[in-house]
Amino acid sequence: MFDCVTILFGDLYGFADYVQTASPMEVTKILNDVEVMFDTTLVDLDVYKVEAVGDTNMVASGVPERNGNNHIREICILSRRLLTQALARNISLRTGIHTGKASPSDFSHLFKIKIKIQYIL
Repeated sequence: MFDCVTILFGDLYGFADYVQTASPMEVTKILNDVEVMFDTTLVDLDVYKVEAVGDTNMVASGVPERNGNNHIREICILSRRLLTQALARNISLRTGIHTGKASPSDFSHLFKIKIKIQYIL
């Protein structure tokens, strides 16, 4: 059990509508751009990329290595960098942040809930 971790969810706003009109190559390109953006942005931060499915990414800090209260700062820095890069690339990225207790099994459960909510909306 981890006493305090911070999780960031990031996804593309309007992606489900976008894929209805975009070509497969356009969809592949934007997904690749987003993955590269996430991967290059988190390199120097104390964060862990937990999962990436489609246009949704889940990143955590404070797990698997505890880092005191730095997890909040690390995820907020990541969110700001991602949103700045997305804006520069004309990508509609949205992020959500949550801080609290977590067990390793919570991560896959939270990610599945996020995916279900995204497709309901």
